[in-house]
Amino acid sequence: MKALLPRHGHGRSSGVDRVLFSTAWARTRPVRVLREIVQVGGLSPLLRREVALDVAGDENLRNIDGAALIVANHSSHLDTAVLLATLPASRRRRTAVAAAADYFFATVWRAAGSALMFNTFPLERRGGSESSLPGDLLADGWSLIVYPDGTRPPDGNPGRFRMGAASLAVSHQVPVIPVSLRGTYAAIPRGRGWPRSGR
Repeated sequence: MKALLPRHGHGRSSGVDRVLFSTAWARTRPVRVLREIVQVGGLSPLLRREVALDVAGDENLRNIDGAALIVANHSSHLDTAVLLATLPASRRRRTAVAAAADYFFATVWRAAGSALMFNTFPLERRGGSESSLPGDLLADGWSLIVYPDGTRPPDGNPGRFRMGAASLAVSHQVPVIPVSLRGTYAAIPRGRGWPRSGR
């Protein structure tokens, strides 16, 4: 099967076929243990050293058992790290993240790195065939982080929400946990690679 390349990658090999790239290995027990060590022992302390995290409303999660859709606005590459660092541990350990296939799964190193660190799986945001993986994960008890605006806007303001998250919630009868992320764009706007300290 021919590899799907991002628009900027035509004419050269991406090294990964997003249709065939499986992330099931990222949800095996050894990798989950390694991810816990990386997130709790490395990523979370680094994140909290660089930016100030203020969480409100997390007490509402206590009444939600099992799989859920965590639906958040998307304005920064910091969003997923912030979400995972602030979720209750029991939910964080059973959460997978929908990631743009044309960006995070365009190269092997980025695909493997994001799957290992954040338990990502590829999601096509520019059309193409529908994947059964999000529904399969929900049915298996995994919560999913989904960004329905699909991409980071250049100015930090929310984009137009697509209907995929709502369709998943209805078809799989899972609760939706709405999340508002504020300040992540100020910490890492589009084009910046490291947080502005103290944001």
